[in-house]
Formats: sequence, structure tokens, C-alpha cells
Amino acid sequence: MILLTCEPGGNGWYEDIFTDNGNCSDPRATIIRTWYFEDSAGNEVSCVQNITIDAFDLADVVFPADFDDSNPFDCQEVAEIALLTTPEGYPSDPFDGTGYPTLNGIPVQVTGNLWE
Repeated sequence: MILLTCEPGGNGWYEDIFTDNGNCSDPRATIIRTWYFEDSAGNEVSCVQNITIDAFDLADVVFPADFDDSNPFDCQEVAEIALLTTPEGYPSDPFDGTGYPTLNGIPVQVTGNLWE
């Protein structure tokens, strides 16, 4: 079967089956994602994608650097742009902030739940 995906009226979507294995389990969770594509003639194809979410070790969390005497903020800049002392930093330059902890290089924003 040839799927005519370039025709107008084609449609693509996916459905997830999420399995939460519990906080202390490894893997932490799994997602079985089924992709569907249908062309305007009603031809349909699908494919299953397996996604595993491994548990993490707290030792893998890297905390942001200190901003102390060896790495201080400029007083005048902070007076002009108070957002510099927030984790997000100034919107036009997110690297100006104090930063968030990271897990495997990905910022972990504080929400009370790592899944949010």
C-alpha cells in the first residue's frame, strides 16, 4: 500500500498507553505510542513506538554554581534588571539567571513533581 501523505486531507495522530511502575521502580514508567497516518483516500498505516523512562539516581542531579565573591553579580545590573537573580534570568538571555538544577543536562524546574 502506498500512503499518499502529500495530498490535502491527510491526517496523522498518535495514541499513548502510559504505565506508571511506581516511584522506586526501574523503569519508572513506559509509554507505548502508536502512530497513525491516513491519506485522503482512507489508506491508513500505523507503527508502534516504545518509550522507556528510567529511574534516576539523586547523585545525577547537578546544582547551579554559586554566585559568591569569586563569581558575583554586578550591583548596578541587578538594580536595573532584578530578574538576573531569578533562576530563569532575563528573558532575552536565559543564561544570565542563577540557573536550575539539572538532571542529565536538562533543567529540572521546581514544581514538586519531576513529571510536571
